[in-house]
Amino acid sequence: MARFVYRLQALWEQKQELKKNAETAFGARQKELREAQKRLEELTGIEKQAAKKKQDFRMRLLAGGGEGRTINNRVDQLRLLERHEADARDDVFSQKLAVEECESRLQAARQEMTERSREVEVLAKHREKCEQEFWNEVNRKEALELDEIGATLYEARRRRS
Repeated sequence: MARFVYRLQALWEQKQELKKNAETAFGARQKELREAQKRLEELTGIEKQAAKKKQDFRMRLLAGGGEGRTINNRVDQLRLLERHEADARDDVFSQKLAVEECESRLQAARQEMTERSREVEVLAKHREKCEQEFWNEVNRKEALELDEIGATLYEARRRRS
């Protein structure tokens, strides 16, 4: 019996492997983005806490409540809280940039995965078409052989009669 052999099988397998790799890379980029967004949320929380601590300290200073420290100590503590808040704000800004970078890498991975999927789909359709043509040709040849056998048997019977 005839067996179909796809002449571009190696290329088709290569494209399937590239598609699989692109899907894996896409999944990794999604994970990176989720982690970056989670870290951004954490840093935003830290920034809010720092701002609240600074605001609370200012309110205590304005209310006149204090632990009896000197003015210089209170000002130093306020500056320290302001520095802590500024550092937290800088961290949030840096993380926002990291999230944007992850989003752009995710978009590139999505595009790569889409392209690879199309390539595999095109080759799959080509393979299917080639296989259908192969089987049509096999069936056509078989029909011709059967017709030839039938004609030979007919001639043989006609000669005997």
